[in-house]
Amino acid sequence: MYDLKKEYDQFGPWLIEIKSQEDIPPQFSEQQHFFEDAVYSFKIPVHQERRNMKPGMLLYPEVVIIQQDFIMHLKIDGERIQAEKMWYTDVLFLTHGGDLLDNYIGLQSIQGEMIIKYNLVSQDVASHVIKLLREIVSPRTSYPISTELNDASLLDKVTYSFYCGTEKLLEPLHILAYQSEMMLTERKRTSIMDLYHNFVQYKLLRSMIMTDGVDLIIANQGKHIIDVKDANYKFGHTFIRIGLIENVSLEPHPHFPELNSLIIKVGLCEFTLAVDKAFSINKVNELLLATKQVKEPA
Repeated sequence: MYDLKKEYDQFGPWLIEIKSQEDIPPQFSEQQHFFEDAVYSFKIPVHQERRNMKPGMLLYPEVVIIQQDFIMHLKIDGERIQAEKMWYTDVLFLTHGGDLLDNYIGLQSIQGEMIIKYNLVSQDVASHVIKLLREIVSPRTSYPISTELNDASLLDKVTYSFYCGTEKLLEPLHILAYQSEMMLTERKRTSIMDLYHNFVQYKLLRSMIMTDGVDLIIANQGKHIIDVKDANYKFGHTFIRIGLIENVSLEPHPHFPELNSLIIKVGLCEFTLAVDKAFSINKVNELLLATKQVKEPA
């Protein structure tokens, strides 16, 4: 039997793991069979302060169920339950990012994107979920990586340290490329409305490309370019299975002449990253060339 007092006592802005039938919110009792063989499942609290809530109120309107073959996100929508399901075979890449408090886990497929939002206080649960999803979506058989591809001089960068402090490492990391923060001096003008930008100074934020032999990992600050007057506390980590990458290229940035756009083509989707003109993708291409000579793990 579901204990409403226990539910209220443990209520807060954090994610709660569903360990047994007694932990499933009563609103999702008819979906109980999805929880039975789950690899991992958790419930997401309503975005309300504890003092505004009472036992018996709807405290957990969302649950996430990680099965061996798919992930399901269930939400209470009025008197109905909205179900979002994604098969791992359809996943092109995973994302993990956010701001000071509002963070998210994302799964991208050709059909669309599944976004699971959470509060920063649940970083430990979220990092565990990302680890589980990476292990399932990308089989943990690494491609052989040459030590020459790793730039050990970049190990002291904040981007690398933050990544290692946020994500659970599955295999040794190799740093392939790094983009430093950079002030931007030019911007293309396409209309009279762009005159506004004459009074705005922009900067390019730092980013890093790594690999663990299974995923190509892009770590950045959640955004590529910001107004210098804006504060940015975001982070973004993207995990792309190496064997799914079709092409990596550089093209002139559409708005800033001193930048290029790094484009990673994955299926019918593209991941883009703003980089300076001197940014090299040689090591990324070397990695992809080497992996094409090795049969991708099934």
